[in-house]
Amino acid sequence: MFSLKRIQAIFLCMVLVLIFGCTIHYVPKQYPINEGAIPYFTLSSPVHVVNDLQGQSRQLVIGTDPYTFVGDLSEYTETAMNLLKSELDKKNIKNSNTAKKIIHLEIIKASLHLRGFINQTYIALKVETGKGYAREYHVINSSGLFDKSIDSTIAKAVTSMLNDQKIIEYLTK
Repeated sequence: MFSLKRIQAIFLCMVLVLIFGCTIHYVPKQYPINEGAIPYFTLSSPVHVVNDLQGQSRQLVIGTDPYTFVGDLSEYTETAMNLLKSELDKKNIKNSNTAKKIIHLEIIKASLHLRGFINQTYIALKVETGKGYAREYHVINSSGLFDKSIDSTIAKAVTSMLNDQKIIEYLTK
């Protein structure tokens, strides 16, 4: 099975990781939004979804010891933007750079905290329509896995935005 020296080496590695920690650069992935979490609406014209941080690097540190998670708010916003496009596409609403209806997205803050064995993520998503309606959606979500915690919190922020009656009115009128 395992020799005593091998067990000691594994234990030493674990202790070193706990003492010195690790730095992980994480790029969020699209997390699926539950069916029925977004109200039904339709519109016939396309929408232009814009990442307001496109081309800008806004580095952030979102974790605490012993693990440090670093990311880029532009990448986080890109994930939110792609998720929004995907949800609109499910409603047969296309994205077009020449559309008259515009939605600007920007994740302005993100944090991750380890609470026991649970990762708790906070996301602040700023949204502005082409008509000037602006709102921030502040969302907290938790998971045992850090990546699921981050990804699902972004999805929850997009879901909150798509449940905002003023956003729906802007899109449908």
